[in-house]
Amino acid sequence: MDETGNVVIPPQFSSVSPFSEGLAGVSIDGDKYGFINKLGEFVIPPQYYQVKDFSEGLAGFRFKTGGKWGYLNSLGEAVIRPKFQTVWAFVDGLAPVESKDRYGYIDRKGRYVLKNVFNTAHELKSGLGLVTYDGEWGYIDRYGHWVYKPNPG
Repeated sequence: MDETGNVVIPPQFSSVSPFSEGLAGVSIDGDKYGFINKLGEFVIPPQYYQVKDFSEGLAGFRFKTGGKWGYLNSLGEAVIRPKFQTVWAFVDGLAPVESKDRYGYIDRKGRYVLKNVFNTAHELKSGLGLVTYDGEWGYIDRYGHWVYKPNPG
């Protein structure tokens, strides 16, 4: 609905996500996901097993077969091939990803900027990433320098 109560996109989806950068991930049958624009038109046809919201022009996606995550652009082009166990949103040009049960940060071309050495990693907030290393929590900057270093008990 728009702000006056008029239906803009009729109910027709089995699953929806909020609009992000003008696109929303939706599923008609609960099995395959694609992206619609604010007119309800498919911009990226339903073909993915799961999708994540767009952030900095890229959205995470994965197919059922293989199960790995990659990133696509708003044209539906896979710009980072599926090779990660888990992916998160890009913030300030970096996204945390999981590979081989370790976490690191990649750039928008899929290159590791901070190698996957962390037990966990979160999206950057205020220029800092919350990570765990050897089971201890701390914050790193976008270059991998410890800002608040884990302090073992």
